[in-house]
Order: sequence, then C-alpha cells, then structure tokens
Amino acid sequence: LKSFRQFASGTAGVYDHAYPIHSHKTLIRDKYDVSKIKIPKTKKEALNSEYAEEWKIAMEIENQTLIDHQTFEIVDKPERCHLIGYKYVFALKKDQDGFITRFKARLVAKGYSQLEGKEYGQTYSPVVAMTTVLILITMAVRNGWDLLLLDFKGAFLHSKMPDEFKVYIKTPYGMKVPPDKVVKLSKSLYGTKNASHLWWEDLRQTLIEHGFVQSQNDPCLFTLKKGKYICTLCTFVDDLVISSNDTQRTKKFIDLLKKKGFVISSLEQLSWYLGIEIIIDRTKKTVKVLQTLYIEELIKFMGLEGANGVDTPLPSVLP
Repeated sequence: LKSFRQFASGTAGVYDHAYPIHSHKTLIRDKYDVSKIKIPKTKKEALNSEYAEEWKIAMEIENQTLIDHQTFEIVDKPERCHLIGYKYVFALKKDQDGFITRFKARLVAKGYSQLEGKEYGQTYSPVVAMTTVLILITMAVRNGWDLLLLDFKGAFLHSKMPDEFKVYIKTPYGMKVPPDKVVKLSKSLYGTKNASHLWWEDLRQTLIEHGFVQSQNDPCLFTLKKGKYICTLCTFVDDLVISSNDTQRTKKFIDLLKKKGFVISSLEQLSWYLGIEIIIDRTKKTVKVLQTLYIEELIKFMGLEGANGVDTPLPSVLP
C-alpha cells in the first residue's frame, strides 16, 4: 500500500510534472468580464475555452489540495473492483461587488453510483436555518460582540473514510497509475454519498469536545460559556459564523481547530454570507441585509435588464 503523496512526489511518475504548491492569487478586477465568461460543464470544454489556462491552473490546484489531504491511496486492484466515476465542477468565485476573485475547479465523485451498505452508510447532515443566522447577528451587534466568518479549505477532505467502506474511483485527470493498481479513497471526497455526514460529525464532535453545547432547536447552533466568556457559532457546511465577547480567546479556539487538522482558508470580519451582503453599523447598532447581486443576476437571467422599475411587483390598482 502506497500513499498518493508518494506517487505524486515526481519520482514515481503518477504526474508528468509536480503540481506547484500555491494558491490562487487574487485576480485583477478589470481583467475579466464576468458576462463574457461561460462556465464550462466538462473538462474538455474547459480546456478548449478561451480561458483554458485559468481552468487548467484551477484543476492543478484542486489536485494539489487532494495531495495535501492525502485523499487517495494507490492499492493493488481487487479481483472484483467497482469503480465510480468523477468529474470536475467549475465555478467563478466573486466578491460582494460581483467581481471575479478566482477560477475554481472541484473534483467531484459520481456518488450516485455508490453501492449502499458496501460503499456508504449514513448520509444526513443538517445546515443552519437562516433565521438562526439573523438572530445571532442581531444579538452580536446589540451586545457589541465581534462577528467573524470562518471558511474551511477542502472541508470534506478532512474526514477519513470508514474502514468498512471500500470506495475506488477512476484515475483522475493527469494521474498515472499502473494497470494492476487502482485509486482508493482514504478520505471522503466531494460527491460521495456520505461526505457531508462524515464532515458534519467530525466538526460536531470537535466542538462538543471543546465544551460547546449543541442547541436543541437548531442542531447547527453551538454555544460555549466559560466564566464571562461567551462564544456562539453556527455552521453551514464549511462556513462558520462566530460571535464572541473576547476575540483573543476565540482566536485561541481557532488555533485549536488548526491543531486538530482543520485547514482554514480564511478568517475575516463578517460582511458576506451565503450570497448575502451584511452591512453592520456599530455606532447605531443596526444591521442591513442585502441581496443586490442576486437580484441583478436574476434580472439578467430573465432578460429584464431593459425593463422599467416599479415600486411594487404587482399593480397597485386591481382591474
């Protein structure tokens, strides 16, 4: 049994070249016109597009992330081996103003072909209710507490695949595997049936072990009270909104998550969450929640850019 990292080191020949260990640099805002970039649906379409180089780099970075997380193992091919397929899902990451910050590619397993009981078990994982998020933000602003947004990198790649489930996938793009070998998942991968459940259980157990109490009304709401210190957080898959009355102690908790193996891609003041712009006025203790970008994209999708604006969506006087 040899790990994927050993094969990808450049000496064993899985890849024609070693992927550079880097992350996307923030792109120049004026360089790309969002309206002219078509999101490719397949790898072939991406590599034949005008932005082939950008999409290729995105795939390389995704592969490097999988290497760093030791997601795969190269093992001897079993006599009866059920291989599941994969695909790359492409996307553009934008800021709250709609400008592109990076090109993204994610390797996703075609989990719909997994065999229940043999390749996966439980699949359920909850997400926070938007009402809970808004209440948490409101309470934090009223009490003058800090509000942070934490985003995990490669969240689903953190959880180990249970030993009872043997999941093999077809050889990913750019990877060389001998004919008598096969790629086996040692960790959960996006698209696998139980990926979200495994991630959710890992995160939940870590929070509880640290002293957080899970809400009975919303399973994605957790609260920690130690003396005068109060920390409340809610989870939406790999996005956490954290509110506390002591930023330094909260940062120590985040350092603990890192020691536990969680990879954090960003930690910043809350201003954008789940496609919603959040404007906080600490002086007036007010919160504005805007979905301007979503509305503009919806108008464009419906082809109503040239329509006249009205105060109400329906006639004010019924016929």
